[in-house]
Amino acid sequence: MDVKQLLEELTQKVKDPSFTELTQKFRTAIRQAQGYTADEKRAFYRDYKHLWDERKAWLENRKKEQEHKIVELDYLLDAIDRMVEGAEFPDQARLFEREFKRLGSLAPDKKDVLWTRFQAIWDKRREYLSHRQTESGSLKSIYESEITNVNCEFNGAPDLQDDSQWERIGSMMKASRDLLRDIRQKIESDNKLMSPEKRSLKDLIESMRSKVRDTELHTFEVHGKKAEELYNEAKEMMALGNMADAAGMLKNVQSQIRMLWLKKGDKERYIELTEELWGQLKDKRKEKKQQFVDWLEKQKEGLDKLRAVKQKAEDALARIQKNIEENRARLTEAKSDEFIERVNGWIKESEEKEQDILRSVTDLGRKIAEIEDKLKKHGIL
Repeated sequence: MDVKQLLEELTQKVKDPSFTELTQKFRTAIRQAQGYTADEKRAFYRDYKHLWDERKAWLENRKKEQEHKIVELDYLLDAIDRMVEGAEFPDQARLFEREFKRLGSLAPDKKDVLWTRFQAIWDKRREYLSHRQTESGSLKSIYESEITNVNCEFNGAPDLQDDSQWERIGSMMKASRDLLRDIRQKIESDNKLMSPEKRSLKDLIESMRSKVRDTELHTFEVHGKKAEELYNEAKEMMALGNMADAAGMLKNVQSQIRMLWLKKGDKERYIELTEELWGQLKDKRKEKKQQFVDWLEKQKEGLDKLRAVKQKAEDALARIQKNIEENRARLTEAKSDEFIERVNGWIKESEEKEQDILRSVTDLGRKIAEIEDKLKKHGIL
């Protein structure tokens, strides 16, 4: 390779490990170079010496940098040693390894001291992790027992439970969900548990929550059908027209629906439907009450009329009876047979009217008594 070419390559590789080998080639090449004057060769050699000076300065700076880096790494090991039990240890250990590699081949004795110390710190870390894994495993077993003891069967709900127990299903499921949530929060905040154990326990909690959700969905289905049955029974009772029975049925239905574990929207819908039935029942009661008021008014009006008619009849009866008495008195004073016969005719005619009026008064009295009995039954009289 030509001297000029070697000089150019040396210029480019002042900081390269191959610089020393290239200098040997340069010295050989300049001794053997032909076609150059002595002055040109001396100029080449001056440039070569400048490059060597530059190389030496770079090596000196690099040595200082390495020594400074060794001091920094020593301080870094102090920090890493203090965080053996910390979560940031792996990141800081990787940082040390990266910076250590950058030291290159300089200061091998000091590098050995740093690396030996780093390995000792790692041994402390492994001992800590081993102890923590043992503790984490023990805690995991405790949490597993706590999780698996959460009630997810609910006494066979809803299929194997008596209707009277249905109101307890929802509270039991809510209690189980709340308990699983509380356990999960404890696990998440427990710093003694390691990540693998936490993930395993969270998976177990999720499987238990899935059981609760499946039971709840089935309960929604079973209780939804029951709510529909109850509502239809109440509607049928309303259609029969017995307000007292319908009210009792509706009150019972509403109470049972409130006990059922239904989806929020379904429960609100059935409560609203039963409230509509209550509204219809109130309307019918109002209508029936108005019918009673109308009937009562008619009964009172009829009673007043019958009493008035009866009073008139009694007044007429009294006049006829007085007339009969007066005619009988005339008989005692009569002097002719013709007059006696005429008076007897008047008496007979009056007695016939008397009997007719008596029958009317009796009939009116019976009708009045019937109306009064009806009104007494309703507490009016």
